[in-house]
Amino acid sequence: MDGEFLTIMNAFIAHLHLQTNLVIDMDVKCPKLANRWVIMGKVCTWLLERRVHLFRYLKEHEPVQTPSNWWWTVVASINALTGQVNIIFVKLQAKDLLVSQQSTELDRLASLICIQVGVDGPHSEEHIATIDDTKHFISGQWSVSRFNILKYLFDQGTFIKDLFIPLEPHIQVQVVSMIGQLVLNVVVGITQIQAET
Repeated sequence: MDGEFLTIMNAFIAHLHLQTNLVIDMDVKCPKLANRWVIMGKVCTWLLERRVHLFRYLKEHEPVQTPSNWWWTVVASINALTGQVNIIFVKLQAKDLLVSQQSTELDRLASLICIQVGVDGPHSEEHIATIDDTKHFISGQWSVSRFNILKYLFDQGTFIKDLFIPLEPHIQVQVVSMIGQLVLNVVVGITQIQAET
């Protein structure tokens, strides 16, 4: 589903760029997608802020590039994560930031995501071995429960909750798994970043 998410996003954004009347109606064009957190965050924010226009357009025209409801739930989760990540990344680009300050900002970011989503860790290898992997996602020394991911997803608002609840149970499981792995990948990635000297 991860690759499918990006394929849908690329096709949908390419379609939106060609819709002159929609661009005129909204008075703004969708940002171009790139393989960077900052850009991904901007695109997700743009999509969510204009969802009323977009949903009306999709209902009227029914293009083949219309994303499924599960896709929107993932967009909302990525948007929430990139919102936090981008704030710190901008701070890290300051020319006068000391190495110790870079490390502090990265630690703060990892802690913030852990608190907001309910990620636990770092765990010892012994403790990791005791965690029920049918109820938790595990990556490296970190874990997060499926329940916490679902709660985090529902914290993104009633719009997302209303899209998620009617999904087929196996799609719900896949969405929660995708978001759980994404969150852990972000936390593990942040904790592995070495501050520039």
